[in-house]
Amino acid sequence: MVTDKTEINKTFEDGMVLVLTEPEKTFNIGKSIKLQGEELNDELVLARGYLLQSFSGFFLGVHELSFEYVNIALQIFIKFDDKKNQAAAYNTLGYIYNYFEDHESRLEINLKSLKIRKEIGDTVGYATSLNNTGDTYLSLNKIDKALEYFAKSLENTPLENVRQRAITIGNIAETYFKKKDFERSLSQLRLSNK
Repeated sequence: MVTDKTEINKTFEDGMVLVLTEPEKTFNIGKSIKLQGEELNDELVLARGYLLQSFSGFFLGVHELSFEYVNIALQIFIKFDDKKNQAAAYNTLGYIYNYFEDHESRLEINLKSLKIRKEIGDTVGYATSLNNTGDTYLSLNKIDKALEYFAKSLENTPLENVRQRAITIGNIAETYFKKKDFERSLSQLRLSNK
């Protein structure tokens, strides 16, 4: 078992990136990190394990467990003023609230994540949070506000981050569809698919 905290943190960071493609693997990595946190009696390592299990658990469909774990992790990150992981935990909680269709709570959480990511200069996370906030406004049927946040997300997403740009443009297509502006919606959808 790895006990070097630098290596544990690298494993955690790598896992947070792998979640979308390998959620089962990252869930198990999170479990291992959590055990290492217990062994080392290190709350921050423990919280990283909980967060990784929560984030990957969401994609595995264990939403109640993900909700429980992210809230445990979040309290520890707040206690230690770990802003980067607070923002990641809020982002994960936003996904869970979206699944529960509690869009008001999701908006509150997205705005917290957005604020922290801007404060700490996390440009990638900031662009993602802008997109997630736009998506929340879309769910709340606040169409113009959604478009505003999607546009800001694109402004802050580098051209080489094709995946994030495609997601945001896809959300813009959905927004225009809700506005019944089908021509623009189709144009954005084609751009997203490309």
